[in-house]
Amino acid sequence: MISAKSSNLSFLFILSFLFSSGILESQTQEDLSYLNLLPSNQSQSIAERLGIQTGKPINDEIVVDSFDEPRFQSSTSNTSLLKEIPSSNTEIETFGLNIFKDSPTTFAPVDLAPAPLDYVIGPGDELRIQLFGTENINRLIKVNREGNIVIPELGSIQASGLKFSELNEKVKNLVNASLIGTNVEISLTKVRSIQIFVLGNALNPGAYTVSSLSNITNVLFFSGGPNENGSLREISLKREGVLIGNFDFYDLLINGNISSELKIMSNDVLVINPIRKSVKIMGEIRNPAKYELLEKEDFSDLLRFSSGFATNADKNKITLSRLAKNGERIFKNYPEDKISEIKLEDGDE
Repeated sequence: MISAKSSNLSFLFILSFLFSSGILESQTQEDLSYLNLLPSNQSQSIAERLGIQTGKPINDEIVVDSFDEPRFQSSTSNTSLLKEIPSSNTEIETFGLNIFKDSPTTFAPVDLAPAPLDYVIGPGDELRIQLFGTENINRLIKVNREGNIVIPELGSIQASGLKFSELNEKVKNLVNASLIGTNVEISLTKVRSIQIFVLGNALNPGAYTVSSLSNITNVLFFSGGPNENGSLREISLKREGVLIGNFDFYDLLINGNISSELKIMSNDVLVINPIRKSVKIMGEIRNPAKYELLEKEDFSDLLRFSSGFATNADKNKITLSRLAKNGERIFKNYPEDKISEIKLEDGDE
């Protein structure tokens, strides 16, 4: 009897435990579904207080692989290879424009340069006249607005428009004729300032006051040179509306030749014309850049401008990229002797 009653009690106890466990489990599921609707930080805090396991990590930590030591060693060599071989989309600088980045702000050194014998005297110049012998006189004499210099011992002398060598000879002849036993020495102590206009495709167009000893190169440096569309090969000098000549800056940059410099005078106008033809050259070349070509120039001139082939260059595989009429680029390989026969066009690479 006792054992039967004990069995019945045990069975009832287990039944009640399972029933209560099911209720708790269903309640827990409802609590979890409710907590899932809350933000992560709030649901985690409530769950910890109720003693409910949400299944979410206590600390939301995200582990990220470190890239301090790359796993693929070949990535470094690939990157360097891409840097060495520029694509057609790589921006290449125009040759010669970087020389104007640090333009001078003064022309004082030009003022201190010795006056050339063909320097043309004008109003504002200052001369030192030294007489020695029977007369010992040292004077600083300015050329007045009328273009004359006045020497008390000789009178008024017309100087404007004369070259320095011509004025020197003229004053010496007057001294020899008027002051017996007296010699004369003439030097140019101060040069006048002149106004020059820089127009066209200039980086900073406008009027500039420069030394009368300045040349076209000085004015270009002072004004910042051409803009990205301005030509370095065709810079026109105009005087009273008349074309005096064209200046090619490549002659100075590449050949170091300054003999082609044109003399400038007050109120002259420098017109920087637009670029007509520019061609990019890159790859196994010593100075890859965008170069400006004149109508008569070809690949041999372009090669000379860029200082020639690099050591590893394949001269039998020179790729010419040219824009077609539909806007697409056409690529074709040529050996050196064949590409020299092709007339290059604006936009070629």
